[in-house]
Amino acid sequence: MRVMTAKMFGYLTYDRGNITLSESGKRVADPEQEKAARVEGFLTIQLYKAIYEQFKGGTLPANAGLETAMVTLGVAPKQKDKARQVFQRSATQAGFFQYGTSKLVLPSVKAMRLRLRQRQTRS
Repeated sequence: MRVMTAKMFGYLTYDRGNITLSESGKRVADPEQEKAARVEGFLTIQLYKAIYEQFKGGTLPANAGLETAMVTLGVAPKQKDKARQVFQRSATQAGFFQYGTSKLVLPSVKAMRLRLRQRQTRS
């Protein structure tokens, strides 16, 4: 289950029993690049990106409203509760709820990318 989840977020590839860490997976394992990689991984999931785009700059609806939005985006009605719970956990881990769970805020990763570029130019 964890392997398939990591594959969904783009952290690894799985082909014929071979598991390979992707570039994004290598970044999520690096403490200095982890935050940016988690944001990118979160937005890799089409449902999560659609929810982010639909509600960015505004307030997220209560759980029932969020579930309704997910159903309109293609989630099976019987799976809406589970999908919402997983979405909320993923958003928390990726840093989208840094200002509370009522808003999805894109985490600032600019400073991290700048530090990484500076380090790469020094090497």
